[in-house]
Amino acid sequence: MAECFEGEFARAVAHIEGSEDPWTALRDILAERGRRNEELGGDDAFIALIVALVLQINLPVTGGSRR
Repeated sequence: MAECFEGEFARAVAHIEGSEDPWTALRDILAERGRRNEELGGDDAFIALIVALVLQINLPVTGGSRR
């Protein structure tokens, strides 16, 4: 991951892992980052951030169904 995102990544992981509802925390972080990314014209670094976050954190499995 690009060095410019290392701080953002570390803060996001800490926030998600410390949250009572990590799925909502992840959604909120990605929504905010997506809005900022859109304002900047978009780039592949946002996708890399999403992938890295999902691979790094341990999200609890929910009982929802897949449709």
